[in-house]
Amino acid sequence: MATTNAMHILTNVEALYPRINTTYKYDTKANNGKGQSVPCDPLDEGAKYELNFKLQKEQAANLYKDMSDAYNQRKAANWPEMPSAKEVFEQVDGGFVVKSSLKGSYNNELTKKPRQFDARNQLLPEDFELTTGSTINSHLALVPYSSNNGNGVSLRLRAVQVVKFKERELASPFGEVEGFDSTANVESFGDDFDEVPAPAPKPTPAPVAEVVEAAPKKAKPAKVDDYDSIDAALDNLDFDD
Repeated sequence: MATTNAMHILTNVEALYPRINTTYKYDTKANNGKGQSVPCDPLDEGAKYELNFKLQKEQAANLYKDMSDAYNQRKAANWPEMPSAKEVFEQVDGGFVVKSSLKGSYNNELTKKPRQFDARNQLLPEDFELTTGSTINSHLALVPYSSNNGNGVSLRLRAVQVVKFKERELASPFGEVEGFDSTANVESFGDDFDEVPAPAPKPTPAPVAEVVEAAPKKAKPAKVDDYDSIDAALDNLDFDD
């Protein structure tokens, strides 16, 4: 008889290091021998989808409670106790980080790739790449286990809804230097060359002296007056209470 796993939905959490557009595996030879996760075929050894979440304390407490309930309901007589919250979560920058993963295949049968939706619940393209720092909702299957390698509850990713997408930031290989500043105010030369230049103003003619007709002999000459013309701005990981 097949066992149905409990489900949990996380809402408005931060996505960390998402690798769910395809399966990835860790390659020790990649990155010049330093090792890193690289895209791979779902049937490759170690192939999996991965996504970490950064939660607030209340979110972490609710998730841990559901994980503990699922574990205790499935627990066999020889199983150890459920790992503590301190073993499940990592405290980072005022939040609590937990990991989810899903193998690319089980017994050579492909698993269902986690589906990705936008905020309007529209299915995103198969190759959509979620980014670290995005705000998401996530649908998780809670799978209790106990083996020689440990025990606990595996979080298997089923679906993601992208609430706020954070654009990928491309780091510059350069330092800041003196020179061109694209944020400074500069004059635009946009359409200046398409405009018809205004005609040059006509020069103002020099004032013409008033002509006075010669007076009859012996008459005094008339007087002439001159006229001048004058514009930058979990400290506490105990979820028991």
